[in-house]
Amino acid sequence: MSKSIKLRAFRIESKTLNQANTNIIEICIKSLEHSLAKDRRLRLNPDDENQEEDLISDYNLREVLVSGSMLRIAPSKDVLNIPDSLFNSEKIVIKELDKLQLNSDIIYKNHYYFSFNNKYLVTNLPLTTTITRFQTYINWLLRNFRGQTLYEITPIVVVQPNLRMQDIKKIRVNDTSINPYTNEDYEENNIFSRIKKIPLDVIESLFNDISSLHDALAEDMISAELLIKFKKSKKFNSADYQRVMGAYLKPISDVENVTIYPKNGQPISGKDLHKIKTVIVETVESGKISEEQLYQQMENFINEISDE
Repeated sequence: MSKSIKLRAFRIESKTLNQANTNIIEICIKSLEHSLAKDRRLRLNPDDENQEEDLISDYNLREVLVSGSMLRIAPSKDVLNIPDSLFNSEKIVIKELDKLQLNSDIIYKNHYYFSFNNKYLVTNLPLTTTITRFQTYINWLLRNFRGQTLYEITPIVVVQPNLRMQDIKKIRVNDTSINPYTNEDYEENNIFSRIKKIPLDVIESLFNDISSLHDALAEDMISAELLIKFKKSKKFNSADYQRVMGAYLKPISDVENVTIYPKNGQPISGKDLHKIKTVIVETVESGKISEEQLYQQMENFINEISDE
């Protein structure tokens, strides 16, 4: 048996202040090697009643590549529990989680896989989840070794044939992609984040009862829309196109909610912009995927991107 898996590609860049560029692989090895799982647990928000955490549970370290799996965990008695003692080990192997007994208050919610070198990241993180989740975690994990460097991870964009930046008339973003009341957290200083809130801020001014508006948003009774118009388009090269479109796609939870309107020709869906590769991975008797085969598929995808 086999399973079809979609892999998404991203570019890794360092935002460095007053120091030379750092090697993310080298720093990651220092941070992960011989560490205990309990030291890699990141509480997403101390005030969140759900107390959700992210955790790199398993990993493979090489001089040129880091691969691993990321868990999302939370305290609950409703789903698969992870014994507290397991966090005292270096790694938590995904395939072993189903064998656990329900004897702990820590639960396993979901997981995804990743692989990256110094330039590119590939992951099977669901299409409806932004890469900001992984970026926040990796910068936190490397905090003791990265100095003032912050790593920025942005989607790799598939350059559309015969489409240049100056040929774009407008970009439309709709539905929950620009809803500031979603579960995704955005940095307060993110300009795109502030822009996204404008349509709903305007709507709020029309309502006397704001709580009813929030209830309507929660029930998907209202959708908001952001329209970006290009009045004066300069002559951007391919690198500029990659940078701009990658920045637009990054904070959006569902790229299908993005539509590009060229000055001439048919609209282009956001799902056709993000570099995605579908791979086939073998499954074992338990129904779980062959992790090593997935990691090799990810490495192959990274090599393909590097060769382009």
